[in-house]
Amino acid sequence: TGLPRDGTAEAHRAELEGLFGFYGLLSRPLALGAEVDRRLAGTAVAQFETPASAAKAMALNSVEFHGHKMELKTATPVHMTAYNIPLPSAKAQKAKAQAVLQIAKPVPDEDPHNALLVKGLPVARVPFAQLEHDFVQLFRAYGAIKYNVKPQSPQGPVGTAIVQYKTEDQASNAHQRTNGVYFHDARIVVHFATVEDVQEHSPLHDYQPQ
Repeated sequence: TGLPRDGTAEAHRAELEGLFGFYGLLSRPLALGAEVDRRLAGTAVAQFETPASAAKAMALNSVEFHGHKMELKTATPVHMTAYNIPLPSAKAQKAKAQAVLQIAKPVPDEDPHNALLVKGLPVARVPFAQLEHDFVQLFRAYGAIKYNVKPQSPQGPVGTAIVQYKTEDQASNAHQRTNGVYFHDARIVVHFATVEDVQEHSPLHDYQPQ
């Protein structure tokens, strides 16, 4: 919810689908509320192939889209019926619920990483050395960091990165101040990383503020 109600969402369908598609394959075209019932204007349903992709896409919650802050939540059978989306079988729903519970399992307190996962880096149009330098300058403002920038993600020509701080307060401050900002004219998405995210970006490079 929270999408523009003036037709902007419909005009930028491809942009919206690309935004959600960054987190995984959509199982069907984005369902825009205004195309189903004008009373649903400003809303949409994005259905993913896997629960894992849907869980990751929750990082878009509170991100602005053309001046409007999006609000994301899990669609219920009532929502899907309203959008004329066929409901999955009872067996499929049970499997999905089990998968979501598994995804939502928290990282143990004894293994904190104080790390952030950054998505949407425009590596396709900015020289990598310059992008990496500017990335460090942006995130080192909040404390000493370890980091690694990957030049391309499996979902397309955009880069991802891990930035790790010494304390949770530093990571939280960086998250609040950088999530949704524009970096080289591209809006980046920042959220707390999982152990798997950090492992995928290993090894991390040390950087100490001057």
